[in-house]
Amino acid sequence: MSKSNLIVFDLDDTLLNTSHVYWLARKLFVETLSEELQMNEDKLIEEFEKIDGIQMQILKHSPYRYTLSMIETYKSVSLKLNHQVSEETLKAIKEFGRLILKITPNTIKGAKKILDWSSQNYSLALLTRGENSFQKKKLHKSKLFKYFDFIRVVPYKNAEVLKKFITDIGFDCQDVWVIGDSLKSDINPGIEIGAKCILYAYQHPHYHWIQDTESVALGSFYQVDNLSDIRQILESDSNSISK
Repeated sequence: MSKSNLIVFDLDDTLLNTSHVYWLARKLFVETLSEELQMNEDKLIEEFEKIDGIQMQILKHSPYRYTLSMIETYKSVSLKLNHQVSEETLKAIKEFGRLILKITPNTIKGAKKILDWSSQNYSLALLTRGENSFQKKKLHKSKLFKYFDFIRVVPYKNAEVLKKFITDIGFDCQDVWVIGDSLKSDINPGIEIGAKCILYAYQHPHYHWIQDTESVALGSFYQVDNLSDIRQILESDSNSISK
């Protein structure tokens, strides 16, 4: 394998178990409001996700978005129930939101092993959504920063953003593998630009991003349930790509 070939990795829920931290913050939030408002947790989650979906359109993947979404949910539900908003609860909500800033997500099993191997055989790039300083802080704290030759943090990902990143760092799209957990943000953009793609089927037992769901693939791609299976695909001499 030649280092003239490039792998573009995603970060959150591909290499780092980021959703677990968000789930923890939401869990504490929902439990607190359910007790205070005497409201069903599923109904609170439904209201929160609706509001967070609106906030995502404005704030994208800012690490501060979740706190604002929780506060807006609390105020909205309280208004509907004619409930007095508590300053103590608002303070608690802000603490739940700070967990996202304070806790470094665990590295997903197999991440460092595949990065160790692939960094010896490919140039590695990271294209991740979010706030620049926050994403790079996670990379340093998780000790993943050292693996990447190129890193770019963007507010959103699509085919145009992916292609610009690849061409800016001097590669041709046909010489690129794209590896990520999102059909919408990683795989379909990769397919659109002619890259080869591997979907890591990330699953959290209690949490998924309904705002990032896309069910229709634009072409063929590989799929793995474990990061350890990626090496076999990359080493394969086969030119066929199967779903």
